[in-house]
Amino acid sequence: MNRRYALALIAGTLPACAGSYLNRGDALKTTVRDFNLHVRWQKWRGAAAYVHPDLRGQWLAGHVAAAQQVRITDVQVLGVQPTEDGDAATVIVGVSWYRIPSTQIQQRAWQQEWRYEGREWKLVKERIPDPPKAPPPNLPEWP
Repeated sequence: MNRRYALALIAGTLPACAGSYLNRGDALKTTVRDFNLHVRWQKWRGAAAYVHPDLRGQWLAGHVAAAQQVRITDVQVLGVQPTEDGDAATVIVGVSWYRIPSTQIQQRAWQQEWRYEGREWKLVKERIPDPPKAPPPNLPEWP
């Protein structure tokens, strides 16, 4: 009787495991959205919960310090590109902000690297890519 009960429990958990794998993309979208909402409203401790534990302290200290001089006005997820195996993703986020005491809005793209570990997505890297360089001038072709 105990053997049947144990088999029923194991069989009951298999669909949940498969479902969590199939929903990894949805979990990524939800995680990215929630994290960036925390960033938008400068709720740094809430946002830090999404950062990989090995990087969390440094990430939190840097953002709290920067928030003394910067106010974020908008954050938009511009693109999400998961890897083929679904274990990592690159996210591009558009951020609008101003530096105190100015009120001049500036915009930049941030690149976030996410990794799926322990059944959840964690931010493992964040950087501001270099702005695109101006295209070269149109030079006449030489004969």
